[in-house]
Amino acid sequence: MNSAPNVIERIEAILGQKGHEADRRLVEAVGQVDGRLRDINGFSGSQPVVSRRAEYEKDLESRRDTFLSITKQVIQGLNAEQRRELQSPLNDLARRWLGQHIAALEKELDTLAAHLGVANLGVNDLDAADRVLTSLEAELQVGLTGSNSRPESGEGFVDPERLSQLRSAKAAEYDLSRLVRLCEEIDVVFSQGCYHAVAMLTRSILDHVPPIFGVKSFSEVANNYSGGRSFKEIAQHLENSSRKIADAHLHTKIRNTESLPTRTQVDERQRMDVVLSEVLRMLAYKAKNP
Repeated sequence: MNSAPNVIERIEAILGQKGHEADRRLVEAVGQVDGRLRDINGFSGSQPVVSRRAEYEKDLESRRDTFLSITKQVIQGLNAEQRRELQSPLNDLARRWLGQHIAALEKELDTLAAHLGVANLGVNDLDAADRVLTSLEAELQVGLTGSNSRPESGEGFVDPERLSQLRSAKAAEYDLSRLVRLCEEIDVVFSQGCYHAVAMLTRSILDHVPPIFGVKSFSEVANNYSGGRSFKEIAQHLENSSRKIADAHLHTKIRNTESLPTRTQVDERQRMDVVLSEVLRMLAYKAKNP
């Protein structure tokens, strides 16, 4: 009984139960946030929308991890062919399960923003939605094809030696597991020609590493980090060019004619390697100078 429809049915049944549990947790978290804002007379302007959006984005991250955990448990014991058959049905299930929830959250944010008079200011944009779905699909690809093997169809994005260094790096202040996984995912999608995903994951990696440099955003890394002129130029290129490319593909609505991203357009391997190299250098420095 390990056919793709049966496996999907089992996963969907567990997701139904986990979804109800996640709904209860989200309601409690939002209630606590709203309560704190009302206690300090802060339930006005854009702050309630921004605070609720932050809770919604945490919720999406959690649901993505739940989906992956359930999938991993259910597909244990399946052979390679059975796993390959699940790729498309699992992606469809992920889009359906998370997509409906995302639509509901975005509607709630729009309603709240309109009620508070802050609609159309961008505060009600659920920025994590596309990133979560993209990373979920990439992680499913890793899980169904094997995370330790590089597909034969093409090169990876992150230098294998650099990725090995990240896997073995020690960091008392930071958990590097998400950074390593992002690098693994971008390897998979780059090697298979999934260039929309490459652009989005490039942006995700850049957004993920700034605390290691002692700042909050990669824009600050590009403009303020004292890593030398060459590093600054590379960081500024990534901030200005690759981010705009990712934003263009992430936010562009359907049109009469399209121009799809190419390998050349999203190939930032050399510059990304410089950034990851500096990440490792900073981690080593902090380890020696706690």
